[in-house]
Amino acid sequence: MLLPSTRQIYLLIVAGCAAILAVALYAEHVLGMEPCPLCMIQRLFFMATGLVALIALIHNPGRPGRWLYAGLGIGAATLGILTAGRQLWLQRQPEGQGLTCGPNIDYIFSTRDFVDAIGHVMGGHGDCTQVSTLLGVSIPLWSLLAFVGFIALYLWQCVRRHP
Repeated sequence: MLLPSTRQIYLLIVAGCAAILAVALYAEHVLGMEPCPLCMIQRLFFMATGLVALIALIHNPGRPGRWLYAGLGIGAATLGILTAGRQLWLQRQPEGQGLTCGPNIDYIFSTRDFVDAIGHVMGGHGDCTQVSTLLGVSIPLWSLLAFVGFIALYLWQCVRRHP
């Protein structure tokens, strides 16, 4: 059985991240869905996950390099899972608890330093509780599943046998 090359797997990760970001931009600018701060943070982690794969694609590393890129890609995707998980948790809470994720992300970053802004967004202070779906599944759950898939691909790059 002919397995895809390491470069093809990295290309798949890059294409997957690019497609997810394209769908997010389409939903925002064409469908009029306003992203919450946690959605924006997830986009950043998709960018980071894809950027690591793009650099690995260009570099075409040996076995030790594949482990290094996998560690970086898995780290970015894990942070994406945590962010999507936080949003899913917020959406599952009963209404009236006052749990939100705050004002617009542009406002947060323009009025605070970077570390404080990240802490504010991750603290849950906006309207991330509104459930938006795509094909009947909540968008943060789609994100979480995509991040899990990217982690699986990065791990496969490390454990599979190469000629």
